[in-house]
Amino acid sequence: MTSGFDPVVNMQMGAETPDAATFTDFEQMYDAWISQMKTIFSILVRPVNRARILASKWTPRPYLSAISERSIESGLEVMDPSISRGNSWITAFTWVENIDSLAAIKKLVFDDKKYNMAELKQAIADNWEGHEEMRLDFVRNAPKWGNDDDYVDNIMLRCLRDVAKFGRVLKDPMGNNWPILPENVSGNIHYANIVGALPNGRRLGDALYDGGISPGPGLDKKGPTAVLNSCAKLDHISDGRAFLLNQRLSPTQLAGEKGYQLWKSYMNTWYALGLDHIQFNCVSDETLRSAQRDPEKYTEVIVRVAGYSAHFVDISRKTQDNIIQRTVQGLG
Repeated sequence: MTSGFDPVVNMQMGAETPDAATFTDFEQMYDAWISQMKTIFSILVRPVNRARILASKWTPRPYLSAISERSIESGLEVMDPSISRGNSWITAFTWVENIDSLAAIKKLVFDDKKYNMAELKQAIADNWEGHEEMRLDFVRNAPKWGNDDDYVDNIMLRCLRDVAKFGRVLKDPMGNNWPILPENVSGNIHYANIVGALPNGRRLGDALYDGGISPGPGLDKKGPTAVLNSCAKLDHISDGRAFLLNQRLSPTQLAGEKGYQLWKSYMNTWYALGLDHIQFNCVSDETLRSAQRDPEKYTEVIVRVAGYSAHFVDISRKTQDNIIQRTVQGLG
């Protein structure tokens, strides 16, 4: 939306793609997005590749070299690219926001023609201020990932596979590809005040989506199986390095033997669909809000944030609120 200019650091970081206000069809928007991804990915891997080439000289690891069979047999430092197998990936923060934003643009601008790109670009520049009715249209009436909706799910597949194709062009010093790995860890809160307004209706300061392929909080309206069905459309081997999915389940519904059988059936579905990862929170809103009011009484409450677990009372209030906002899925 900014032709590769980064307003945070006030410099050109991406490709100088055409002015988004001039786009007259979705393919022009998508081509510009792909150009930005390729440019950003190329910039990201360059310093890492260089560092790995120089690692054996600048940051040697003598202890690891002493116990590494390959180092002992070759006489080379363990970080030498010629004997290292490597483990490369590009972490894609805020990945699903890209998908929901592209789907919103395709639907509301180019398919329904309710708005034009100049109007959307201005609303984004204004952080949606003065455009609230329009913003809510983009939030409520554009297709959202995680609802087993092919309209947006196919955009996810297209984006992942085009990026994966470019990741196989990029190589690390060991000759490995650079696959994408969508995940936010705690970045959805950290970057909330850095990432500007987005076409999915998000404003600067609003929490970003959690996980890597998790739907936006409260935007997965069709239930837990629909979330799994959306995620199962991905090829969890060739489309990326790994895919982090967060889900909230009701502790009341999961209580007792009946609850266990519901959860077991859900996990059997997850396994049968070929998904590579899922993680849960099973703590009620009531407990979490009580912990916010009286943290000293709830020091043992542990939640799954995204890729790691933490004591609920020790994480920031914004992260706490974001966990509470996640959709509590009902099973059965």
